[in-house]
Amino acid sequence: MYIVDRIEDNIVVLEDYNNKNIINVDIKYFNTKPVEGNVFTFDGFVFIKDTNKEKERRNKIEGLFNKLKNNN
Repeated sequence: MYIVDRIEDNIVVLEDYNNKNIINVDIKYFNTKPVEGNVFTFDGFVFIKDTNKEKERRNKIEGLFNKLKNNN
């Protein structure tokens, strides 16, 4: 699973979720236009947007944020 950190010109900066490595990939290797925070998987040829994993990740982050907010 790869998370879009940022986009610089035609280079997409991705964080590998498993090992936290940062990689730079030409935007032409994505099946859809990437946006910061998007989650992608790699099928060996292109990066494919994973909407389900992205929703899971956003829900987890929102839950953590709410937990922090409610503890204050």
